[in-house]
Amino acid sequence: MKITWHIIVLLSMACCGLVGLSPVALAQGEDSSKRAGELFDQGLKDMLAGHYESGCPALAESYQLEPMAGALFTLAECERKWGKNATALAHYEQYLEQLETLPEDKKKKQAVRADIAKQQVAELEGKVARLRITLPASAPAGTQVELDGEALDEAVVGTAQPVEPGAHKVTLRAPGQEPSEQDVELRAGEYRRLELEVDSSEEDEDGSDGSRKLYGQVGAGLGIGIPTAGLGVGPMMFVEGGVLYRLGPGSLSGSFRLGFETFSTDGEGQQPCPSGSPCVAADGGSYGYDVNEKTLSLGWPLGYHFLTPEDVFIPYVVVVPTVYLLEATSTTYDTENTQTDTQFGVAAILGGQLSAGPGGVFLELGYHYAALSHSITGDSSLSAFSAELGYRFIL
Repeated sequence: MKITWHIIVLLSMACCGLVGLSPVALAQGEDSSKRAGELFDQGLKDMLAGHYESGCPALAESYQLEPMAGALFTLAECERKWGKNATALAHYEQYLEQLETLPEDKKKKQAVRADIAKQQVAELEGKVARLRITLPASAPAGTQVELDGEALDEAVVGTAQPVEPGAHKVTLRAPGQEPSEQDVELRAGEYRRLELEVDSSEEDEDGSDGSRKLYGQVGAGLGIGIPTAGLGVGPMMFVEGGVLYRLGPGSLSGSFRLGFETFSTDGEGQQPCPSGSPCVAADGGSYGYDVNEKTLSLGWPLGYHFLTPEDVFIPYVVVVPTVYLLEATSTTYDTENTQTDTQFGVAAILGGQLSAGPGGVFLELGYHYAALSHSITGDSSLSAFSAELGYRFIL
């Protein structure tokens, strides 16, 4: 038999690796692998027989001893069949993450399982709830969070974890403080963000107790506007980004909002034309016109949300100082004229936000006003009512 040089190198490396391991370490490794295999075989046998209460724990212990991707997938399958949808979903997701660390040849061997795992993740997502438990920055070192009596790993706190629908008990244990408990009722498909408060003897520079928290928010809305100048109904849209600061029973909000709206209309006027109008009317006759208006708005919404970001429904009020940039194009006697104007204005908004996923769906009803003149229609100001629907992420 001919032995090539690269085989000799591999054998040498393997021998050197074995020499570097003590007999005790080798024996322990072999025993651990053997025990993991025995537990996996027993767990699989029990699972196939429908004895999930013994099969799933055996598979879990097997995976702890030897974290193989196949064992994790089988554990997830066992938990799903057992009705433990939340833990099954978590293990399917962990399995898919572990696959990304494998070499391509081993990934291919797991292709069928990967497809099944992705399908199960999609199906289970609507059967479980997601709970994200967060701690304030003022939480002292050693603070521990428990969910239904089981301690959560530090890496889990602050992430949205799948949990079974129904009632749950969250326990907070902070050094030097009495444990505090909070009951949470979750529905299937619901996302809930729960911020735990920790008492702190140290006050911030502004005298607060450290329980307040600064949130980020990013959103976009789309709706309709109805100008009072008779320009017809037109689309309105905006994007915004800003912050929420907890204060009292709710939160102060501050943002920057970029908006756009457009309206079109046509009409007929009589001589004389409005003052400063570019229209030209025939003697003794009327003139017709078409107006297409586009307005870009730069606003700074300032408001108050009457509940905190963790609540399911949040009503709020907002005042928006705004700079409006108008471009109106008019056509009269087949002559096109463009009018531009820039004015400072204000908007008042009543809104409500319903918690959904990592943020919320909102509906806003507003009134907008600016002293923008329209030389064609003769109006000296622009005002409009609006209704906009959108989604806002809470960060």
